Amino acid sequence: MIILGIDIGGTNIKYALVRTSTGMLIGDVMRTPTPKPCTQESLLVALSSIIVATGHSGHVGIGFPGIVRSGVIGAASNLDPDLIGVRLVDKLKARTGLHHITLVNDADAAGLAIAAYDKSEIAPGVTLVLTLGTGIGGALVHGGNLVPNLEPGQIHIPNPLGAPGERIRAEKLLSDINREKLGLSWERWAELFNEYLEELHMLLQPELIILGGGGAHKAEHFLHLLKAPCPIHIAQLGNDAGVIGAALSAKHL
Repeated sequence: MIILGIDIGGTNIKYALVRTSTGMLIGDVMRTPTPKPCTQESLLVALSSIIVATGHSGHVGIGFPGIVRSGVIGAASNLDPDLIGVRLVDKLKARTGLHHITLVNDADAAGLAIAAYDKSEIAPGVTLVLTLGTGIGGALVHGGNLVPNLEPGQIHIPNPLGAPGERIRAEKLLSDINREKLGLSWERWAELFNEYLEELHMLLQPELIILGGGGAHKAEHFLHLLKAPCPIHIAQLGNDAGVIGAALSAKHL
């Protein structure tokens, strides 16, 4: 089955047609800027335009950077609060006339793709997938099955750049875009990220940690600096995992 996969990010929206039997992309992954501000109306316009541009009239799977429960957006930390509580799928169906659209958390989509197509990477027990980009997303895979709506970027950690005792959301300090904004060297970022990984490992006890998202493309700068109580790998699907997984989420609609 050929499905349109759309991966909404805080900076860009990526999309491509995906052959879900193999996880292979049909053509290149395309990008368009995420609307600023990203209200429900501006996002619906952007998504509708993508569907029209591809000429696709079949199934559509969308990855969203926030909590999604039964098609309802429960959190949108890097977009607009106007999206919270919105049934985005229903609104997009009404606007496009398409009947087979699904919405999942973007990091869950990446985890779904890795579980389906990169099985050599998945540990027998628990695998933690972290996506580094505008924020930090996460997916927890157990025995090849996805545990949805993990939000590791929302965990509050000590803020070494703030007042004594101050805590900060992990992604506000450690995401790829915020590392750049704060001017953190790779060595300093890795030091702080290792502390974060230690805390995540204590909470979730993964047997393997996989790093994906746009930030993982810079692994040559930091992978050798990372330490955790379990192996750390870079996702073989790279930054395409979100698009591929979003498409896969719509396969059984």
